[in-house]
Amino acid sequence: MDPMSYLWDEVEAIAKLGEDLYNDIVNAPLNYVREIMDGLNRRENGSYPIAQEFMSRSIHNRGDVVYDAQSPIANAIAESREFKEFVKDQGSSTVSALLSFRADPNLSRSLHDCTLTGALDVSGQDFTFKGQILDRYDFRYDWLPPTFEWRAIKLRIAGNIAKACTDVGIMQPYDVTVNLDFNGTI
Repeated sequence: MDPMSYLWDEVEAIAKLGEDLYNDIVNAPLNYVREIMDGLNRRENGSYPIAQEFMSRSIHNRGDVVYDAQSPIANAIAESREFKEFVKDQGSSTVSALLSFRADPNLSRSLHDCTLTGALDVSGQDFTFKGQILDRYDFRYDWLPPTFEWRAIKLRIAGNIAKACTDVGIMQPYDVTVNLDFNGTI
C-alpha cells in the first residue's frame, strides 16, 4: 500500500471518529456530557492542576477569571522557559508581545498564544516585571496533531471534543487575565 494512502486513511478514520463524537455530544443530555467531560479532564489533566482548573471552569461555565500576582499560574509563568527566554532577548522596555507556552504542559494546556503586556526592567542578570498576561481559553478544530504519536492524537481528539462542546453551548470559552509582579534572574 502507498504510504500516503495509508496516512490519508488514518486521517479520514480520525475525522470520522470526531464527527461521530460530535453527533453523540449534540444529542446527549447536558449533565451526562458534563460528567463525561469532567472524567476526561481528571484523566487527561490530573497531573496538571492549572490545566485541570481551566478546563473545569469551561465545563461548568464559570466565566472570565483574573489571577493575582501570587497565584500558582503567575508563579508558573515566572518560572517558565518561554518567559525567561523572552526577558533575556528583550532588555528593559515597555512590553507588548505574543508569548507561546510549549515546554510546560500545565501552561501549554491552559495558555496558548497569549498577550504579554507590562514594564520590564533588566539590570545585569536581574530583572523585574510588572504587567499581565491576557488570553482567551477556547478550542479549535484541528484534525492533524503536530506529531503522529498516540498522546498527541488523543489530545487532539480531546480538543476537538471540547470544541464541539463549546459549539453547542455545553462548555464556554472565557477570558483569562494573569497579573504579574515579580523579580528574577536571567
